[in-house]
Amino acid sequence: MKTNQLFSLLILSVLVFSLLAGSLEGRKAEGSINTVKSEPASHAAQKSGDFNQRSQADGVSAQSSPFATSSLISLQDERNETGTLNVSSTPSQASVYVDNIYRGLTPYTGTYLTGQHQLKLTKMGYQDYLTLFNINAGQLTVINATLIPFQNQSNTTNGTLYVSSSPSGANVYVDNSYRGLTSLYVYQLPPGSHLLKLTKSGYLDYLTIFNITANQTTYINAILTQNGTNQTQNGTLNVSSNPSGASVYVDSIMKGYTPYSGTIAAGNHTLLLTKAGYQNYQTPVTINAGQITVINATLMPLPNVSNGNLTVYSTPSYANVYVDSIYRGHTPLNVLVLSVGNHTLLLTKWGYNNYQTPFTIIGGQITIINAVLTYQNASNQTGNLQVSSTPTLANVYLDNLLLGTTPLYYAGIPVGTHTLKLTSPGYYDYIMPIQINPLTTDIFANLTPIHTNTTNGTFLVNSTPPEASVYIDGIYRGLTPYGTILSSGPHTLKLTKTGYKNHLQTFLVYPNQLTSTNVTLTVSSGANLSNGTFNTNTIPSGASVYIDGIFKGYTPYTTSIASGWHTLNLTKTGYKNHDAIFSVYPNQQTQINVTMILLNQTGTLNISSTPSEANIYVDNVYRGQTPSSISNLRLGWHTLNLTRTGYQDYVALFNINLNQTTVINATLAPL
Repeated sequence: MKTNQLFSLLILSVLVFSLLAGSLEGRKAEGSINTVKSEPASHAAQKSGDFNQRSQADGVSAQSSPFATSSLISLQDERNETGTLNVSSTPSQASVYVDNIYRGLTPYTGTYLTGQHQLKLTKMGYQDYLTLFNINAGQLTVINATLIPFQNQSNTTNGTLYVSSSPSGANVYVDNSYRGLTSLYVYQLPPGSHLLKLTKSGYLDYLTIFNITANQTTYINAILTQNGTNQTQNGTLNVSSNPSGASVYVDSIMKGYTPYSGTIAAGNHTLLLTKAGYQNYQTPVTINAGQITVINATLMPLPNVSNGNLTVYSTPSYANVYVDSIYRGHTPLNVLVLSVGNHTLLLTKWGYNNYQTPFTIIGGQITIINAVLTYQNASNQTGNLQVSSTPTLANVYLDNLLLGTTPLYYAGIPVGTHTLKLTSPGYYDYIMPIQINPLTTDIFANLTPIHTNTTNGTFLVNSTPPEASVYIDGIYRGLTPYGTILSSGPHTLKLTKTGYKNHLQTFLVYPNQLTSTNVTLTVSSGANLSNGTFNTNTIPSGASVYIDGIFKGYTPYTTSIASGWHTLNLTKTGYKNHDAIFSVYPNQQTQINVTMILLNQTGTLNISSTPSEANIYVDNVYRGQTPSSISNLRLGWHTLNLTRTGYQDYVALFNINLNQTTVINATLAPL
């Protein structure tokens, strides 16, 4: 009996001692700090999580029994072991990505599950900082990063690599140095050959050699092969050319520009390189599975080429273009075929001095002229500036001189180029160059709030030709040129346009940054892109139609016309002439409907308000303050908008009748 009691006391003592030892170990772990010198490692672990959300989801609670408590501790150690990450950087305010997920700005502290994770820091003007780190249970991991600024790009001889993959999220190694996850840019690579390696769990490693050219970007899109699939189906094709920048076609499908590297199905193919002014380079190539095929091509100049191309741009656009005294259209004028030799260019536009210059056409090449037109007697002319903003009451600076607050109308500004800046507390400064002309320059600024923790960025896409349908992540968004705000991270872009091949690509949006892309669409084989259809109607009908200065008939009028820019002039006795510029796209219809305006047919608006001194906008054009009488308004319906600080906007429609006065007395409602 006494022996049993002693044995029980011994077991109880052992249990108590075990519990006390476990408690001491836990406190010791909580008080330890693990300072990490971060170095790039072979790959980023995929393990991540949020301890707080995980704990609440488990829903485990302790029991009063010592044995139940011991079981709970064991369960938590296996499932919810966490540690703390502390990240600082020099300079601070760098964007923090843990396991490729945006987490905030430095200095940053967060809780993560135990195991290996990837850290990336990004900041405008600095190279990305990449490292792997370990989280240990109950410990603090500290990373202090010194960011390296980019070198002066104007003096650099280095180039850039952009690498994407399908699927994305592959580990990128350049010359065996870890650089991050696809898709990403790798900056400041020295010119010459480099080794690229991509790895991803469940996929075969992707290896290729690529070339970097000074001040240029090399693009690589890798298609990864799953483990267990037929490894003999793909190989790699590397193509370079002298000179570079040649279009690369494999089996008549455009793949990019030299220098080029891409994954091609194993087997026999036809490679074609094209470049303006050079003979086509064509050769059969054999792609071997899992191997790299390298093609180095020297392009030969075209012999005895009798024609070349001219492209003309102007600021402002829509200037008349004359080549060798022959009218050729309006700017922008693209790919005009001319004979080899010397020519003269003349640009004319009302209100501007003529622009004239000699130029030379070289066989097989494109000559590009960018002309800046000057105002007639610009030194003696002035114009007006009208500025509005959201929010209002932003400070307006012109050439660093404070003019007032928005909405603002300012007269007597010398014509020419000036710098406009708007500032408002809590918003980013709005800065842009503006051109003041002899009339009124109207500027609307949508100020961007300062969000220190925003995860959004801006995306802009342009296409040649324009008005291509834009799909982002499979959703239709509009027509090019198109811009929008998107969440940070990878997205897909598709552009479609009748007569052209669909364009597909992936792109990456960074927080608080602008991502832009310019796409030249490829003509579909067999598409007829020479003509489109133009249709014009007028009220009343019977107006004379002049296209590019040549009489064509009377409205309603329909014709087939060459694609590109054209001028339209409509005339009718007793009505004002109507002039317009329109663009015709291949295989599409352009329609212009015009309501002709009677000569000398106007009316007057008398406007007053309670309280007075409200800003008056007629058809969104500032007309002064109440009370006011506005004459010479065209007949028909107009929009009226009255604004005054502390009051709601007053918006109304009004009608102007021939030789009559329309009277409006507006009572503004306080906010």
